[in-house]
Amino acid sequence: MGLRINTNISSITALRVLKQNQTKQASSLERLSTGLRINRGSDDPSGLVISEQLRSQLKALDQSISNSQNATNLLNVADAALQEVSNLLVEIQTSITFAQNTGGSTPEQIAAEQDAVDQAISAIDRIATTTRYADRPLLNGQAAFQTSGNVPDFFDDVNIKSVAFANNTFER
Repeated sequence: MGLRINTNISSITALRVLKQNQTKQASSLERLSTGLRINRGSDDPSGLVISEQLRSQLKALDQSISNSQNATNLLNVADAALQEVSNLLVEIQTSITFAQNTGGSTPEQIAAEQDAVDQAISAIDRIATTTRYADRPLLNGQAAFQTSGNVPDFFDDVNIKSVAFANNTFER
């Protein structure tokens, strides 16, 4: 007695199409649930590379924004200190102008003005040596910051080495 094997081609084809549809449905559900068009490299290899490059640039830009905020805070601290230095320089100029009036000033007044100038200079030196941001000195000529990782060739790090006032210059 011989064996006879029958093959139902229609059911095999239907099973193959069903498996393909289930795979596509799983992929669509994954995309819907994650909200991403590309969930793995096999979805779109070149798109994944571009997506990762954009994601990297976005992270770098976020860090640049954070760095810029830190730089702004640093500059605000330096600006406040330099405003105080400017006020002291105005006081020095006033004292010098008063002391130059030899006809109306006594030697004691001139000596008092000299003391005021000396104290203002000491205060300026103290401000220059003690002004700090995040425990880093700002007005000693060493402060520098970079806000972005993508620095163009024409833009270098920003260094605070000198400050110019109306007719006076302060350099360290």
